[in-house]
Amino acid sequence: MKKTFRQRLLGASLGGLTFLTIGCAVPAQIAYERGLDALDEKKYEAAVVDFNESLKNAPRFAQAYLRRGEAYHRLGKYDLALEDYQKAVDLSPKDANAYYQRGLLFDEMGDHRQDALADFTKAIELSPRDAFVWAARGNIYLKLLQFENAIKDYNKAIELNPKEVVPYSSRGNALLELRRLDEAIASYNQAIELQSEDALAWAGRGYAYLEKGDYERALNDAEKAVSLNEYLGAAYLTRGYAYIRARGDYEAGIKDYTKAIDLDHEEAKRRGKRESFFYAYVARADAYREVGELEKALKDANDAIDINPAYHLAYFSRGRIFQDLGRGEEAARDFDKGVELIAKAVAATANDKQLYQLAAAHSSRAWLHSEQKKYDEALLEYDKALKLDPNSSEAYFGKANAYRALGKKKEALEAYDKAAELNPTSPYIYSARAGVKIESKQWADALGDFNKALELSPRFASGYYARAELHAVRGDTAEALEDYRLALEYAPDKKLKELAQEKIDKLSKKKK
Repeated sequence: MKKTFRQRLLGASLGGLTFLTIGCAVPAQIAYERGLDALDEKKYEAAVVDFNESLKNAPRFAQAYLRRGEAYHRLGKYDLALEDYQKAVDLSPKDANAYYQRGLLFDEMGDHRQDALADFTKAIELSPRDAFVWAARGNIYLKLLQFENAIKDYNKAIELNPKEVVPYSSRGNALLELRRLDEAIASYNQAIELQSEDALAWAGRGYAYLEKGDYERALNDAEKAVSLNEYLGAAYLTRGYAYIRARGDYEAGIKDYTKAIDLDHEEAKRRGKRESFFYAYVARADAYREVGELEKALKDANDAIDINPAYHLAYFSRGRIFQDLGRGEEAARDFDKGVELIAKAVAATANDKQLYQLAAAHSSRAWLHSEQKKYDEALLEYDKALKLDPNSSEAYFGKANAYRALGKKKEALEAYDKAAELNPTSPYIYSARAGVKIESKQWADALGDFNKALELSPRFASGYYARAELHAVRGDTAEALEDYRLALEYAPDKKLKELAQEKIDKLSKKKK
């Protein structure tokens, strides 16, 4: 039952102090109530004016500082908000909400997530039955790459309030990061069962299916998410991934990533906060790099790091871009930074289940060594990765590429075989292995691998181009022309389009 103004007035504890004279309390409380109404109506400037008046009459009114801090927060005036939250904490150190609100601010500030973690932990200590605080701390652990800790907090939030949908989806996100795909899907399913129109859960489950290589389900879930909430950036992000990975459609993927970023920008502007969707910036950076738009890619990677300096994959993304730009030293620094960040996160959790991520980081740094033709160093890094995660198909695939570059075909084929065994849904592994088989004149086996790659990814432009080359060598002109045309149709970048067109023109003349 909603309290009347008089009930709220009589029950109010202004900063933990009981006013001796109602003459001071009444004007302060009246202005405070007006400020609350203005906050509810999203009239933040008006709310600040009202809370100023309240504090003029009651300079130690902790709740007025707290609510004025919220108004400043919504206006994007972070320094003023932080001052007010600090004052509220000083005046009312046992108020869990003061720590919670300050924690939200620290989270939005990007480079203060350890401060946010400390504030949410204090709020939990003061109010351990509030599910939303556990979920908030889980979100911080997720951004700090401490995924096991995040899962524990989401589990607690679910235990305290099993009807709240968001922690199920958030837990799914953490499980995704740990590559526990079936568990992630189960968590998203629970969210969907609770609320069938939860677009976030559909988007998350779609990404999990994508990681499992179930591209049709992935795309269906992504489309469902977009249809449920056309303003949800995560829905467009997942669909963008699906367009690129399932169809090789970079134009559609980049369009969806841009939509996700634009939505985040609009939401940040509306709520007076910073942009937060760093995942979309990294995804678009990687896509721009793939199509050769390196300056755009670099800008996106920089923006992602600015939003979340703790996100290791943003450094790997930027490192690859630097390498493509010929800025090798900067690339090396970024890869080192990425490895450092994930190593710290794994150490903080003291849990072996996150070792696979450190392994992936070593594989990423090994990729850089290979790009710089330091193949022996690359092999050492891949060995480090496999020691941490013996089931890393990424490490075996990279190791195979390094062996191939060194002319060690036998070792390369063995590593490709292991990579394909561990990840049988990757078209890139089959396509690369086919290349070694061609070099060994194993034509039929190579064709089988190309066929498998293109079965898995029917819009794999590079795969069509490579198979066309094999057909051409074997004198199968009609088949070669058909594959070159498909490569031209699906090519994500100008360079591949030009190469395919050149081959088509040459074979067409020869055929005449």
